[in-house]
Amino acid sequence: MDVVDLDELAADAVGEPGRSRRWQRRLPGRRPLAAVSGALVLALLTAGAIVASRDPLRVQVEGMRDGPRVGWSSPQGLSEFVAVDGGRVVTSDDLTIRARRADDGVELWSVDRGALGLTSVSELRDLPGTPWVLVGTVTSNAWETSLVLLDRGTGRIAHRMELPAATATVDDLTGPILDNLMVPTLVATGQGALFALLPTQDGGRLEVAKLASPSLDDVVWRAELPMSLEAFPLGDPHAEERAGHLLLGRGEQDWPGRYVAALTLADGAPVEWLPEGASFDVYGDIAVLAGMDDLVAHDLRTGDELWRRPAAILAGTDDGLIAEVGDGRLTLVSPRTGAELWSVPVADEWLSVTRWGDAVVAYAGQQSAWGDAGPRAGVVAAFDLATGERRWRADLGDPVVGLFRGEGQ
Repeated sequence: MDVVDLDELAADAVGEPGRSRRWQRRLPGRRPLAAVSGALVLALLTAGAIVASRDPLRVQVEGMRDGPRVGWSSPQGLSEFVAVDGGRVVTSDDLTIRARRADDGVELWSVDRGALGLTSVSELRDLPGTPWVLVGTVTSNAWETSLVLLDRGTGRIAHRMELPAATATVDDLTGPILDNLMVPTLVATGQGALFALLPTQDGGRLEVAKLASPSLDDVVWRAELPMSLEAFPLGDPHAEERAGHLLLGRGEQDWPGRYVAALTLADGAPVEWLPEGASFDVYGDIAVLAGMDDLVAHDLRTGDELWRRPAAILAGTDDGLIAEVGDGRLTLVSPRTGAELWSVPVADEWLSVTRWGDAVVAYAGQQSAWGDAGPRAGVVAAFDLATGERRWRADLGDPVVGLFRGEGQ
């Protein structure tokens, strides 16, 4: 994995970027952990590099002014990693759950899974807005999911829950179905609202239960949603409150269509403007659906349609931008009005963009990691956010599959 500082690519043409949001990510597999200091880094990964090394510290550095600085590292191989509030991270090596200070790695508390009564740690999740971190496992007979809620400040057990299994046979709980669909879990919004996601016994539907406390006996309301590998994968669910609604979607998705459900927060009623099986993105209080023929925006507060424009290829972003690519142009669209803010001719066709201060940075995106990445997959360019004027362009050689931002780590 090569790490490139965008300040170096921009040289003297770009000023210091504005304050960026923290990046949080769960590790996909067991690997050593390191906290690497830096303001804004561009990760350049090739398929060969991904296969050859899973160690995030073995990086080649191009153009970084001082190089990556290792703030701290974990000697244990990690299977789970989550960032929580208060400048803490919580990790698991499947035997021990540990909380550390994010800035220097000092251990705050640790607890063995045996002390929690768990045979494994298949899930580690922060419950934002609550005092708890969730630790979970599917029981050996696959009849239920055992959850333990730990106090994130002390590591002490706060609550235990047993969630019912989704189906009656072990054969139904295999392969991608188990990984993506059939494991019940809890999610929380940043405001502390707690929800149980429970696949129904007969399959095909997902029950959403708003809880007044961590107990299935303390339900405020229940709702059911269609569920499939495409419509609602449960591998990494995300819950968010916006304009009086509960939005449910995929936690780590940075391409269009992150959200797959919208329910009224007060009673769980589904919104009328969202067709079954459709996905959408949110920009403030505006939901934008990308259909086969149209790009349609709705006011989340009222459900009213705000604007409609012909469908186009959307670049993946989670930075409040709607960017269309294709036909040799890069076009920025206003989420509020649907009008083109600017459209500029480009020689390269990017699939991902992100906002960096007052610039829009375009790059190949995750799609370049699979198959033929194309001769220009290593090109990165920055455009003025207000006018679309190109500020700089660089060809980094290897395909650029992700751009990650952070504050300190």
